[in-house]
Amino acid sequence: MPRKARIHAPGIIQHIMARGIDGRNIFEDDRDREQFLSTLGAEMPAADYRCYAWSLLPNHYHIVVRTSEIPPGNIMRSVNSEYAARHNRRHHRSGYLFQGRFKSIATQDQSYVEELIRYVHLNPVRAGLCKTLADLDKYPWSGHAAMMGSRKCSFLDSATVLKRFASDVKIARGKYRDFLAEGLAGNMADDVLNSVRKSNKGAVDIHDSTCWVIGDRDFVQKVILADKEKRIALRRYQREGWDVPRLAAFVAKTMKVPFEKILYSSKRTRQAEARKVFCFLGYRNLGLSARQLGEYLNISSSAVTFAAKQGESIAKAAEINI
Repeated sequence: MPRKARIHAPGIIQHIMARGIDGRNIFEDDRDREQFLSTLGAEMPAADYRCYAWSLLPNHYHIVVRTSEIPPGNIMRSVNSEYAARHNRRHHRSGYLFQGRFKSIATQDQSYVEELIRYVHLNPVRAGLCKTLADLDKYPWSGHAAMMGSRKCSFLDSATVLKRFASDVKIARGKYRDFLAEGLAGNMADDVLNSVRKSNKGAVDIHDSTCWVIGDRDFVQKVILADKEKRIALRRYQREGWDVPRLAAFVAKTMKVPFEKILYSSKRTRQAEARKVFCFLGYRNLGLSARQLGEYLNISSSAVTFAAKQGESIAKAAEINI
């Protein structure tokens, strides 16, 4: 059985979800949930991702984001692996925490995103964790509470979501909440629900685009083409032998910094800039994981994504590219 493709094109909406292995809980208590949100909150802004919705259930989570040039895999591998390691240490367990790879569905912006946000934010009600919409308004483990202003969430872009309903925040919150109430009454788009349910169940059909893209025909074709071009470029880099050591040597030579200096943190401007460019080219262009680059530089995954963000402007100004 082929693995379900992860589609990525810069700037599109992605619905991301992951489950515990064998249906087991990934969140045992509030401390676990806070730890996951802390990890997620560090990774999302550093990668220029905008989060529009999220919810944490005992054995799985949902996130709706607008992506940047960085594929979701780069972000979520770091988030899941870092959280899983901390979770296992804290609960004195070993082995896998998540059921395989995370799943993702690329979603067209027009007409679909509101449905997806509603689906994700209503999950705690459907799961029986909240009895009513009033309970959900104060439920701390869903982005809905932050959308309604009863909880703070640094990485949730509630302003952009609310503007879809009205320019005035108070009016927008009322319309948004009414929209969720309609969803509880059963008024939700079938095409969105069916695609999400397919992915939730792990449905795999490489010939059925609805397993990994929601949208009209033009959108689906555009996203698949952009994803194909990105994959071709990554395969070319792999064939040409680009790896971490070669990238370090390239950056050192291009920026006229001794090769060994790339490995060590420094306040010297040129050396610091070289490390940032190294992170940018590796993370954004070569598709290397933040964890892989971080192990080479002896820094955290979140430090790599932050450095990559800074390295982008340095590389562009100096016209450094692979």
